[in-house]
Amino acid sequence: MALRARRPRVSESKPAILDLEAGCGLPESIRGFHAAMKSAEVVRRVRRNTDLIIVPGAMALAAQTVDQIHSAADMGSTIILETAIAFGNAREFAGQRRILSREFGIEIESPIDLWRGAVGSGLPYIEYKRPLVFVRDFGHAVPVVATGDQALAAVQNFTVAASVPFGPGKIIFLGSPLGPVLLAGDREGAHWLSSQALQALVD
Repeated sequence: MALRARRPRVSESKPAILDLEAGCGLPESIRGFHAAMKSAEVVRRVRRNTDLIIVPGAMALAAQTVDQIHSAADMGSTIILETAIAFGNAREFAGQRRILSREFGIEIESPIDLWRGAVGSGLPYIEYKRPLVFVRDFGHAVPVVATGDQALAAVQNFTVAASVPFGPGKIIFLGSPLGPVLLAGDREGAHWLSSQALQALVD
């Protein structure tokens, strides 16, 4: 009797876009992710067994949000955490930096202005990996400490996205906002996002 090759598991759960309400610093980012992933549901609380969770435009990470990310990662979920803290003040940056380090082991550095000094050499693009795409930047970015395969995107010699294993799941930290460029119809960004979504659903 011939053995059949094992097929990867494909989840039927819908991706969730977590609306942080007052904690979201880029409301247009929610619309951008939803435009790129029409099957996703915009929610204020994530249901159990949701394989892909997107947290757009995080300016403030409340205790409830941190708990939801912990619970989802414990269930094996992939969480795409997009920060908007590059547009916050010093107090807000310090608070998010502390939470990311303490709760998720993610170390970030001070925001950078990508357009400063870039006029002569052209506006910068974010170079994403797996798959390799070049996405228009959103002006400012937050570098993240990552090495090897954890580094997912770079611009101007700074790593600005990372994939961090977290329990059975993982957190994909985006230091350069992706949602707003998705809202503008960036095809490269949409392609990269769909590949991450597919990977989360078959893992």
